[in-house]
Amino acid sequence: FKETMSRHSGVTVQYHYETEPFETERKLLRVLEKRLKRRLAREQRSKEEQRKGRQGVPTVGIVGYTNVGKTSLMNALTGSDLRERDLFFETLDTTFRRLRLPSGGGAIVAG
Repeated sequence: FKETMSRHSGVTVQYHYETEPFETERKLLRVLEKRLKRRLAREQRSKEEQRKGRQGVPTVGIVGYTNVGKTSLMNALTGSDLRERDLFFETLDTTFRRLRLPSGGGAIVAG
């Protein structure tokens, strides 16, 4: 009967005398599944908090063809310092910035 303890996963590994086939693999999968579920729950809570902060604030989306200046427009509107480069598909991730309107209100610009 030979056992070792994996430090990273916290799972006891039985080499030759497992009582059931794939017992170790199942345990490893349960540990990884639990870890992923915790990480997903933490991410969902974070997103919910962000959503609550944006509730009731109008959102404006900047859309258009690639390499036409959407990032430049967003920088000009919001005073941001987003990286602008003359390359195709340079900014693929959606970015949110707060915009102060002349009426004193605010909006969120997504681009």
